[in-house]
Amino acid sequence: MVILIVDDEPSVRKMVESMIKNLYPDAVFLHALHGDQALGVINSPGQVFDLMISDTIMPVMGGVKLVEKVRAAFPNIRIVLISGSGEPEGHMADAFVDKPFKMANLLSIVRRVMES
Repeated sequence: MVILIVDDEPSVRKMVESMIKNLYPDAVFLHALHGDQALGVINSPGQVFDLMISDTIMPVMGGVKLVEKVRAAFPNIRIVLISGSGEPEGHMADAFVDKPFKMANLLSIVRRVMES
C-alpha cells in the first residue's frame, strides 16, 4: 500500500503517518507540502497510490482543488480530507476528518474508506 500525506505542517504529516502505521505497518509513505507538489508526486512514473490524506488549507494549491484534479486523473485513489476549519462544501473526497482528531477516529475513517 502506498499512501501520500499532503500538509504544509511537517508535524501533522509525521503524526498522521505515525497513526496510519498502526493500521498499515507495511505501507510506504510519501509526503507533499501542498497540492501542486502532491500532483507532481502522484504523476511520478511507475508510482501507484492507494490513499491520499490531505489538509484543505495549504499554500500554492489547497486540498479541495487537489482532490478535484486527482479525481479527474486517478479515480481509484481513496482520499481523506482533514481540516481544522470545518468540512468544505461540495468536496469530492471519500471522507472528511476534523482537526484535531484522535487516532481511533482517523484510523476508523481510513479503514472504512479503504474497505469501501
